[in-house]
Amino acid sequence: MLRECICHQAVARYVLESEYMKKFFDFIQLPNFDIAADAAATFKELCTRHKSTVAEFLSKNYDWFFAEYNSKLLEPPNYITRRQAIKLLGDMLLDRSNSAVMTKYVSSKDNLRIEDSDEPAQSNL
Repeated sequence: MLRECICHQAVARYVLESEYMKKFFDFIQLPNFDIAADAAATFKELCTRHKSTVAEFLSKNYDWFFAEYNSKLLEPPNYITRRQAIKLLGDMLLDRSNSAVMTKYVSSKDNLRIEDSDEPAQSNL
């Protein structure tokens, strides 16, 4: 139901700027697949639908948003969560409206250290 409501830019802006936005990071990690998948789909919609609103939100909330994003979505042990988060991160950063955010994100050494710990180590044979 929320996903239908955020089709309207004013509602999406309200959700982005509310305290509820911070809860998505926790909902996406819940062990209940249905809840986590629904939260992830809604989060993706919030972060990609209204490009100018999202760009403004990310610029204003860069520090806390990406601290939460990196620690809760890119570093958890759940492989599926990490893969979806990496895809969404690419979609957000490569969007033209987020070019300033992308520049800031890739300029940080901390953001470039994220790795996929489930990948097997490669042999140098």
